[in-house]
Amino acid sequence: MNTSQMSAENAKLQQQLNEENKKYYGGMLVYIRTSDIDERQGEELLLEMLQHLLQAQKEGRSARVVFGTDPLAYCKDLVSQLPSRGRAERLRMVVMIPWITLTWMFLAYAVTGFLTIMAGAEIGRMNEVSPAFLLIVAVDSILVVKLVLALMNKTAFNGSERKFRLFFLLLYIVSIGAVTAAGILLKPYLPVFTVSPWISLLIFAGGYAGQKVMFGGRGKRGGAGAAG
Repeated sequence: MNTSQMSAENAKLQQQLNEENKKYYGGMLVYIRTSDIDERQGEELLLEMLQHLLQAQKEGRSARVVFGTDPLAYCKDLVSQLPSRGRAERLRMVVMIPWITLTWMFLAYAVTGFLTIMAGAEIGRMNEVSPAFLLIVAVDSILVVKLVLALMNKTAFNGSERKFRLFFLLLYIVSIGAVTAAGILLKPYLPVFTVSPWISLLIFAGGYAGQKVMFGGRGKRGGAGAAG
């Protein structure tokens, strides 16, 4: 199985866990997936641990009995024995994050443009795009995702999922606000090119197809998706 298949199998098998074991294993899953380790070996480890836990559950043993009362220490020990991500995997992540972000941003441009036309209003400068702004969005998306993954790794076992989701929402809003403000302030001083709603839609279609071909199911694993 490839990593996407192992991830899908993992999600399927987790449904067989009782609530206590699911919560315990969920913390381990988040910690391992957000650690700087080889993705394939991490997924293999998670699947092996889950299968072991399911067998123990059938025998009446809990995750605390199987893995101990300190899951953080247990996971740290496991992670220390696995190789770090290779250069190719790091490069793939750096390309994937802005690729997906910009792909869906052009869909937003297309939808906004079509709605404006349907309302009978002039698009005006709404269809002007700055290459510099696209670069800002790309860099910002990488920084935000890396920060989110680091925070998820640090809070995997402290049971503050609700607080984390609120913090992530706040971080996302502030980030989008900052990028939008930068785009508005810099737009008069930077070169722009005109992109019609139809062209934006074509760029989205091409970007989405490329996302599926090059990254497969990995796009679903970014950010908070590491938990599932």
